[in-house]
Amino acid sequence: MVKSIEALARGIQVLDKLRDKSPMSLANLHHETGISKATLLRILKTLQEAGWVYRSLGDSQYRLSYSLQQVKEIQKPSVALAELASPIIKDLQRDLQWPQILPYETI
Repeated sequence: MVKSIEALARGIQVLDKLRDKSPMSLANLHHETGISKATLLRILKTLQEAGWVYRSLGDSQYRLSYSLQQVKEIQKPSVALAELASPIIKDLQRDLQWPQILPYETI
């Protein structure tokens, strides 16, 4: 079984919080995620260096970068639907063993 990467999961958790409640201060992120402030600072620095997050000079709060906001906004509804449907389709394929070769019947 493949293990997940906990550090990456924490980074995604921070991105999710910023997506839902941006802008956020370090204290608010700490309160919302339960991640230590030292770890949050490292995560935020990494996300800033990657261009995914920025810290506003005016209020020192963290926000998703403009480029990441654009990606979120241009996602097509069909892509979102396919993403939501894929686990259901996977379960159906497992349960029904589909696609399968059907027996050929002659008339």
